[in-house]
Amino acid sequence: MRRFVLPAALAVAVVAAVGIYAFVAAGAQRPMNGQIELWGGPTGEACDANSIQISLAGTGTLAHLGRVTVDATNCTAGELESGAADISGGTATFTAADGSTIAVTYSGQQDAPDGFVAAYTTTHTVTGGTGRFADASGTWTIAGTVDLSVGQLLGDVSGWLSY
Repeated sequence: MRRFVLPAALAVAVVAAVGIYAFVAAGAQRPMNGQIELWGGPTGEACDANSIQISLAGTGTLAHLGRVTVDATNCTAGELESGAADISGGTATFTAADGSTIAVTYSGQQDAPDGFVAAYTTTHTVTGGTGRFADASGTWTIAGTVDLSVGQLLGDVSGWLSY
């Protein structure tokens, strides 16, 4: 009987360790960083009496997603070409190369432009996902510049993602 105690105990320890690792790894906060380049501008639609709808699309490279496509809309209030602007009601979908997606909401601020270039910062919160990101959660900021003369937005992504 003693001969089976050690192998059985070892087997139980291995199964427990694998189970704990899988549980921790599934919910671990991972760094979310990278860069995006989006293009777009006003859609011509009003969100309300004080804001216009902005539509953006583009690509980027992000940790844990690889090469991504991004589609986003938001409501921007203020004088885009001469003053600061509040960014609200943003929704975006980040699609990874394997087709898995992450859906987020976001809001932020665009500074008054210097010429046609303005700095901006937005904060994004994960609201859902598909594929390997079906149970994702996370939050990150995107900080960068928008060139209002051509509709180009460049941004650095920094935060965390759990899936």
